[in-house]
Amino acid sequence: MLAFVQIVSPMSFNLSIKFPPLFDKLLNALAFLGFDFLPNLALECYMPSFDYCQKVLTVTVMPLVVLFIMATVGAIHTYFRGKHLWGIYIYVALVFTFLIFLNCSTTCFHYIKCDYIYDIDDSFLVKDYRLRCVVSYRVY
Repeated sequence: MLAFVQIVSPMSFNLSIKFPPLFDKLLNALAFLGFDFLPNLALECYMPSFDYCQKVLTVTVMPLVVLFIMATVGAIHTYFRGKHLWGIYIYVALVFTFLIFLNCSTTCFHYIKCDYIYDIDDSFLVKDYRLRCVVSYRVY
């Protein structure tokens, strides 16, 4: 059930799918299973320089920092208490990556979704309209 909610929740935004109202209510009720550790806290109001680029950076780097801290604590703990504890730390790290993977990948996919505005002939990031989508292809 957890995997299903984690996979289906971002589909409506990414694929522009309109779910039936009852199913949409169910997904909203189970949204806490998405493990968004940096929800929409309106951080740009407190820090004007915090935009979606900083959110992508935070969401992708924070799990690496947490895993590094877990590995360091696990290495120190197993050094003093015995190698048999290392399996517990591996299990916790794998569960953590399972829980956080969808949030990280969804945030990264939102980073490439742009909305073209015909009136001004420009495109902007859907999640943060302060950021322009600049597409430049070079063919060598």
